[in-house]
Amino acid sequence: MHVTRADLLPLAGAVGLGGILDAVLRMLGL
Repeated sequence: MHVTRADLLPLAGAVGLGGILDAVLRMLGL
């Protein structure tokens, strides 16, 4: 199985957005 950078970009984006959302929710105390 060959994984290219194009395969990782959506995953990295999803993880990045999830991290930002998690940080915002923690700041709001949710």
